[in-house]
Amino acid sequence: MKKLAILFLTTCLFANSFGQRVLPNQRQITRYCKKLAKKEFINLWKEGEEVSWLKAYLEASQLTFVPLPSFFISKEAAGYDSSQHIVDYLVPNEEHPIEAALLFRNGRFDGTVDCFDAVFHRDTTPCHIDPSQEDHIRFANYTLKRGYELLARRRVSFLFSVRHIRNCFWFVERNKVFLLDLNDGKVYDPDEYIKLKCSADLIRDMATGKLGQICN
Repeated sequence: MKKLAILFLTTCLFANSFGQRVLPNQRQITRYCKKLAKKEFINLWKEGEEVSWLKAYLEASQLTFVPLPSFFISKEAAGYDSSQHIVDYLVPNEEHPIEAALLFRNGRFDGTVDCFDAVFHRDTTPCHIDPSQEDHIRFANYTLKRGYELLARRRVSFLFSVRHIRNCFWFVERNKVFLLDLNDGKVYDPDEYIKLKCSADLIRDMATGKLGQICN
């Protein structure tokens, strides 16, 4: 995971015209997380299907991986208040770099590599392949697929998640960070979202590691 940290340390955050800071090395992080997701898929497929590494590799080669890199709110946000930009406090999750990866086969959604439990519970829970394509909102894959479809018409340069701010796609468009709430399908400025659906108190709790604190 050192490579992920280096990607951030080698380039400082810089402010855009909105006063919000932009996450650096977006393409490099996406490529890195895509490789991780593919490697995870190969290992999981090999074990689950009891096939050779080569067969698992060939299966993975038929898929397109769209990773969802994982970030979290840094300890520096312990003094966060609503006048500040939450994006300034986002750092990469080096321990569990991806929350999920959407899988596509010939352009059609084909399931996910799901690492949600490992990211949110910060334990050794392994990732798993979820092939579910149920067209119903109570299924996690449907929610992820629907969120991706909602962003398809936008100029998204980087897609990621933030630990403990659940059911959201964070994304960069024209050098500005936005947030798609998967519950209502609306796009928010991250600071607006925190004020409306979270709170400065919760952000400070997340920064100091208090358990059970989420925005949902």
